[in-house]
Amino acid sequence: MRRTPGERQRRLELADLSMSATTPVTASARRGRVVTEAGRAGAAHGADGGRSVTAPTQLVTARERAHAVAHWLLCAAAEDVEAAQQRWREGGAALLACGGLFAAIRLPGYLLRAAAGTRDPGEMDACVRGALEGGPVIADPYADHYYALTPASTAWSLRDRGPRGLAVLGRGCYLGVPSPFPDAPQMRAYWAVPMESAGELCDPRLVRKLAQRGVSCLAAVGGAAR
Repeated sequence: MRRTPGERQRRLELADLSMSATTPVTASARRGRVVTEAGRAGAAHGADGGRSVTAPTQLVTARERAHAVAHWLLCAAAEDVEAAQQRWREGGAALLACGGLFAAIRLPGYLLRAAAGTRDPGEMDACVRGALEGGPVIADPYADHYYALTPASTAWSLRDRGPRGLAVLGRGCYLGVPSPFPDAPQMRAYWAVPMESAGELCDPRLVRKLAQRGVSCLAAVGGAAR
């Protein structure tokens, strides 16, 4: 039986929801999938007598996205969900386990300052957002670290021969994660780049490139940026 364009679009939306609810997806991969699906829908509409048809859109509020992100983080990594939620209400960071659905690459502040060419926190956050294509990053200015959230399969050997302070936090490690709600109080750590969708993570290759840029910049100035 031939499906109408509306039915095909609905199947694409359901497939996307199913994937985002169960599978970590890098920010760049999610954008690529959206473009592909838009192309398919456009082709289907174009085949329908050449008429221009606008697919229905479903708006999602920032708070709804934050609820989805919070649910994903807590279900994926919280050993005590109630305690984690209480920490968020108090403005603290919930201690979540790495290695289940996500890992974290710890980037030392001196390396990012060199890569960004600035010490301004806002400009550094903007640099990280651009370099990692909007992938989620947590900043801890007190410890002078940034944490890029990546798929749990991320594994580097840079812990032994990489720059000082660079590490991959996987199974057996815990990370202090601030509340994903934009109006929540932030006492120490904060989202330098918020997680826009549940399960959306950084591409480890982009994190590696950012770290290597910092190393190159430091080498160029003889380490004076430290």
